[in-house]
Amino acid sequence: MINAPAVPGWTYRVIPYGWLTALKGTYNGITFSGVIGYRALYVDYVQGEGRQRYEFDMLQHGPVG
Repeated sequence: MINAPAVPGWTYRVIPYGWLTALKGTYNGITFSGVIGYRALYVDYVQGEGRQRYEFDMLQHGPVG
């Protein structure tokens, strides 16, 4: 997790998560290989105060291959 004030009045939090598996093998004399995985990235962002406050929460996720 990354949690740091980049500029006064701004705060953000980034949480990366994921796993990745690589496969390699031989079946009936045929060599095969592959990669499969899943990744997620969550961002919690806030800037300003009061009526000038801007914030968003974002979660992006999906398979990796």
